[in-house]
Amino acid sequence: RPPKLAFDSKNQPKIAIVVGAGLAGCFTAFHLAKFGWEVHLLDSNAEICQEASGNLAGLLHPMPSSDDNFLSQLSKMGYFSVLNLLEKLNENSNNLSNLKYKKSGILHLANTKELFLRQQKIIENSIFPSEHLQLLNATEIENLCEISLKNKDFGGLYFPHAAYINPKSLCQTLLNIYKKQIIFHPNFAVEKIHYDKKNQQFLVENFDISASVLVLCTGAKNLISENFALPIKAARGQVSVLNNNLHNIKIAKSSIPLISKSGYIIPNIKDEITLIGATFEVDNLNKNVVFADNLINIQNIQQFLDDFYPQNISETSVKARANLRAISPDRLPICGQMIDFSKLSLLKNKCKTPKLNALPRINGLFCLNALAARGLIYSNLLAEFIALQVENLPSNLPTSWSQAIDVGRFYL
Repeated sequence: RPPKLAFDSKNQPKIAIVVGAGLAGCFTAFHLAKFGWEVHLLDSNAEICQEASGNLAGLLHPMPSSDDNFLSQLSKMGYFSVLNLLEKLNENSNNLSNLKYKKSGILHLANTKELFLRQQKIIENSIFPSEHLQLLNATEIENLCEISLKNKDFGGLYFPHAAYINPKSLCQTLLNIYKKQIIFHPNFAVEKIHYDKKNQQFLVENFDISASVLVLCTGAKNLISENFALPIKAARGQVSVLNNNLHNIKIAKSSIPLISKSGYIIPNIKDEITLIGATFEVDNLNKNVVFADNLINIQNIQQFLDDFYPQNISETSVKARANLRAISPDRLPICGQMIDFSKLSLLKNKCKTPKLNALPRINGLFCLNALAARGLIYSNLLAEFIALQVENLPSNLPTSWSQAIDVGRFYL
C-alpha cells in the first residue's frame, strides 16, 4: 500500500477532470472510468492525440538491461501490462473496430561489440523468459526480416511479442469502452485552475463543471501557472514518412521494426508506407517540419541497413511530423499526487531534509507526465497507479518505484 496521502475521495462526488488527451490523459480517463468516475477530458486540440501521441505508429517494447535496473523493471512491467490489455480487448471484438496494431515482433540491433556483449548478458541473466526475448545473430536477423545488415559481426535482441500501435486508435478504443462516463471536450485550452479548499473542488476557468479530482497530463505544454508547474523540458522529435514505391524502399517485404542506437524503422506499416525516425533535440520548441531532419533520419537508417537508398527525396515527396516530448531532469516519468508549493517553504524552514511522504500535497490533484518517447510503455501502468491512489487501494507499484517517479523527488 502506498504512503497515506492527504486525499480522501470517499465523501466527494466521483467527478474528475483530466487535462490533456494524449496517451497519458486517455489512459488516465479510462482507469478512472473503470472505478465509476465521470471523467471530463479537456484538450486544446480538436481531436485526441494531436501532440506527441499523434504519430502514425509507436513501438511497444521493453528496455531490458543486464543488471535489470529500475528502468528495465518499470519498462518490463509496463510492457506486459499493455500486452495483457490488448489480450483483453481482443476477447471482445466490439472493442477492436478502431484499434490499429500489429504484433510484428521488434528487433533491437547491436551495432557495436560492447552493446552485443551487454545483450548477451541480458540473455545469460534471464532478465526475460525465452519466449519473450531471444538473441539472434546477424544471419538469423537477415533471414527473418529479409534485409541486409551493414554490420554482420553482431546481431540483436528479438522481442517476438512486441508490437507497433497507432496511438490514437488505441486511445479511441479505450474511450469508447466507457463512452457514457468519459466526456471529451475538444478545443478547450486550460489556462487557469482554482482550488476551492472549503469544498475540496477544482474549478477550471470558463468550464462549468467542478471536480474533486484533477489530473494533469499536459506533456511538454506543462502548465498553466507557477503553482502547478513541473520541472519539465521539451525535446523535439521529427518522424519521416516514406512511400515504398515512390521512394524505392527495398525493405518493403518485411514488417518487423528495427531499432538501433542511431534510429528506428517501421517498414510497410500500411498502404506501402515506411516510418523512420526520430530526431531528438532538447529545448528545441520548433514544431514545424524541417526537411534537413528527414535527411538525417534517412542517414541514420543507412548506418545499419544496406541497400537503403531512398529515391526521389524532396521537400514535397517526403511527409513528416514534428512534435515535442516531455522529459524530466532525470529522464524518469513524473507521476502521483502534486506538491502544495505554497506550504513547501514552511516545511523546509522546519526541517532541512524533509522525507517524501511528509511533503505537503494538494488534495485531489495528480499528474502523469514526462513520458518522453515511452508513452506506449508507461501510460497504462502509471494511469492505473493514479486511479488506485484516487481510490485509496493498494498500489500496483512497489513503494520504492512510486517514490522514484514521485514529483516530490525534485523538492527534497
